[in-house]
Amino acid sequence: MLIRIINFFRGYLVIEACGAFLERFINLAIKSKIYLWDIEKKEKNKAEMKISIRGFHRIRKAAYRTKTRVRIKEKRGLPPYLHKRRKRKAFLFGIAVFIAAVILLTSFIWSVEIEGAEKIEKNSIRDALRSCGIGVGVVKYNHDKRVIQREMMKKVPGLSWIWVDIKGTRAIVTVKERTGKPEIKSDDPCNIVASCDGVITRMIVRDGQKMVQEGDVVSKGQLLVSGVMEGAELQLRHADGEIYATTWHEKNGSFPLSKTESLKTGRVYKKHSVAVGGFSIPVYHFKRSPYKDADVSEKEYSLHLWGDLYLPLRLKTEVFEETNILKYDLTPQEAALYYSGELFAELEDGLSDGTKILDRDMQYVKTENGIDLKCMLTCSENISETREIEITE
Repeated sequence: MLIRIINFFRGYLVIEACGAFLERFINLAIKSKIYLWDIEKKEKNKAEMKISIRGFHRIRKAAYRTKTRVRIKEKRGLPPYLHKRRKRKAFLFGIAVFIAAVILLTSFIWSVEIEGAEKIEKNSIRDALRSCGIGVGVVKYNHDKRVIQREMMKKVPGLSWIWVDIKGTRAIVTVKERTGKPEIKSDDPCNIVASCDGVITRMIVRDGQKMVQEGDVVSKGQLLVSGVMEGAELQLRHADGEIYATTWHEKNGSFPLSKTESLKTGRVYKKHSVAVGGFSIPVYHFKRSPYKDADVSEKEYSLHLWGDLYLPLRLKTEVFEETNILKYDLTPQEAALYYSGELFAELEDGLSDGTKILDRDMQYVKTENGIDLKCMLTCSENISETREIEITE
């Protein structure tokens, strides 16, 4: 692709070679370091190919030695194009302005891409980058990446590393977020505490001193297995074990005695616009949405010349899919059954890996505006949580 662009700006010729020794003619040209491309054999003793303007002046020797006739079929590229229109000064001036505008526009950053951010909001990173001199519409030159890195570490809590790489008109920002406390090593002194409230059902203790028994009711944070071993000498051990308990998780909510459903009719309308910087220009005029109720989605395409040279122009397409909103009245029991699915799904999302659900329970009370709903899960889970023993003087 890059070679084609270079050839376009330098200009090239489409030539036709006729002779009985075409293969030898091509080999001699290559041996003389004359670049030929898109070679296509037309007839038995005739072939068509492309050559640079400079290479054409050097190919006479190969043509003479192989008795090959060479003629120019077409001149292509920017120099021949401008030569034909050399008397049209306004046209040439327009091309010069266009080239200058492209060079000017590609001197700015038009896209900021953030990679690696999961917990930290990307908008907060963009705001901090803007205050450090990196943002859409900012000149891409003369940025000290080390200084930006230090300033960003101060401005954005939760970052452990950041780097800014400017490619073309894009600023690619790679970040790494701080992780939680490091896991306790197998030889570090620690206790085992309860991660939540529950009733102990089974204990597997491989190292450490039991502080509770099966059947005991424990609360979150309570010491279950101690790593402090008392005897003739005080020993600090790495408590190791698995403590299983019956636990209860519940969630409450208030809901109306109705439900709504959105059904698509199949009718679709699209709105196209061109975004320049922060402004959006409609391609043609029409109202915001032709439908009373619709699902709206948006697609955006950035324009770029090649590679990473993006322009500050974006094509936006808004898609309106017409929907019919249907509303149903529910009895208190129907509402409880319908909305309990949402609460149970939220409860299950918060459970730790390996947790077994033993029972589900649902209770509701009718109110003036609907129902008050409570959903509860009875589970069996490993509630052991290691906690480092802090050693002080």
